[in-house]
Amino acid sequence: MLSGQVHVLMDRVDEELDLQISEIVKNIQGVEKVELIASRGTWRTKIIEVHFAVKPGTTSDVISLIQEEIERTIKSRFSEVVSVIPVVRFLKGNVIVAIPSDADGEKYSGDFSSEYFTIVEFEGSKVVSRKVIKNPHFKAEKRKGFLIAELLKENNVSVVVTSKIGEGGKAHLRSKGISIVEIAEAEGEEIDRIINDVVATVSAP
Repeated sequence: MLSGQVHVLMDRVDEELDLQISEIVKNIQGVEKVELIASRGTWRTKIIEVHFAVKPGTTSDVISLIQEEIERTIKSRFSEVVSVIPVVRFLKGNVIVAIPSDADGEKYSGDFSSEYFTIVEFEGSKVVSRKVIKNPHFKAEKRKGFLIAELLKENNVSVVVTSKIGEGGKAHLRSKGISIVEIAEAEGEEIDRIINDVVATVSAP
């Protein structure tokens, strides 16, 4: 009888641990919302289930990086955690995509440092708005990637489509929670074709 009582006690949810982990996960880049933290196990070993949400349009590569960061961070902070199970879902909402383009928004330029971006808003697979913005930082000699990422963030962009981007640019976009879709299309391709090619990747589920 005593043994059974001890087992039940040790398998109870550790609410304090759950709260601590929730605060940690909230601060991980790309996590928009923590929906549930569930811990189980004994005081020596615990399994943590983390339910979290990301922006619509977040790519599978970015989700994998977020999941890896969640697991790595939790295990490094809590030695008793032997397993972390991340469970992800997409927040509902429209996806806003930035595509490097010419000034008219008709031809694809491909370069993340483009002078112009065509900004396309998707509701599911339907285009609901489209505009062209000028990139005032395309000739910047310093902090170019950071400044362009800031510009796109200010325009509520969640996904960038590009064929040419450096590691610095990727890092700055990811630090803003912006996903990257790299494609092979050449400069001068029709923007409408680019939109059709990427809609399945970036449209909200």
